Amino acid sequence: MQQAINEGLFGKDCVVPVDCAGYWNYNYGSCSATACGTSGRYDKQWVTTVSPMGTGAACPSPTFVNNGGNSCSAAACPINCAGYWNYRYGSCSVTACGSSGRYDRLWTTTRSAAHGGAACPSPTFVNNGGYSCSTAACCVDSLWTPGTGTVCSGLGFTQTSNCGTTKWVAGTKNCADTYGGIAIYAYHGCVDVPDSCNGNTWSWYTCAAADNRACTDSKESGWVSDGDWHCYYRYITCRG
Repeated sequence: MQQAINEGLFGKDCVVPVDCAGYWNYNYGSCSATACGTSGRYDKQWVTTVSPMGTGAACPSPTFVNNGGNSCSAAACPINCAGYWNYRYGSCSVTACGSSGRYDRLWTTTRSAAHGGAACPSPTFVNNGGYSCSTAACCVDSLWTPGTGTVCSGLGFTQTSNCGTTKWVAGTKNCADTYGGIAIYAYHGCVDVPDSCNGNTWSWYTCAAADNRACTDSKESGWVSDGDWHCYYRYITCRG
């Protein structure tokens, strides 16, 4: 029918001009970027829907343009987790002297994993998973003060060691003084002897906190190295 119209209007050999029609596919093919995290382009491909006729406008040429399409990019590169272990976290697991144990271990993340990268450790805390540790050696009781030789024999007192340990021991020092054949010993309280203060009795006397006694007819007294008063002939003195 169209041909007949054309022949009737323009003559048998006349062709009506028809322009090329179509469209560009700007996402043709695959992205030119292949390395992760890089950018590229798709190809460009012309698709003809109406072919030109006569003197109509021709279709584009070329109909394929390499990397002439839309911009594109490859997938982001994987990012691995980054960080560090603290192998000396917390305090040593033991407290008793001379013991061995371990610190805890703690992971600190400085960069999180992304895009399929290696994940951070899990768990991030490991009890007793750190460096080995130990407490100080136990103290050995090797030096006791004061020495037993500084306290009169038979008298009990408290000794303290270099480690702070205490114990009750007896002195060994010979503190005897003789008067009239009777031994009179240094003591925290003095020995009463027959005198005008106490009459003709023999007994031990222990000083009270506020005590202060002395005989008027004393002959001699003195402070000795063991830290106690020596009582001599007819003399009573108590520290108050």
